[in-house]
Amino acid sequence: DLYVSNDVTAVSGLMEGIPHSVLLRNASRGESQLLVPVLPPVRPTIVTQPFTTELVIDRSDVAWVAALSQRFFLYPIHVSSSFIVTKGLNSALYLLLL
Repeated sequence: DLYVSNDVTAVSGLMEGIPHSVLLRNASRGESQLLVPVLPPVRPTIVTQPFTTELVIDRSDVAWVAALSQRFFLYPIHVSSSFIVTKGLNSALYLLLL
């Protein structure tokens, strides 16, 4: 029942730090969820800013993907669209990492 939605106006603040996420909606129940792939974030090498806090997603790390038991997390969005709900410790820690 979930479909990909591009209407991110209500949750754009929640998706700001997770640009690689996809917004999924359920029209019949009014639910929204974020689909976030579990990929390793790495700090890029920037010569002019050696201590940058920017992160990029490394999609080419085969060892990381092979070691995963779950390749994505679904984060339910509260009805008020003000916060994301985590379903476990592993999904909460990954969200904190991003």
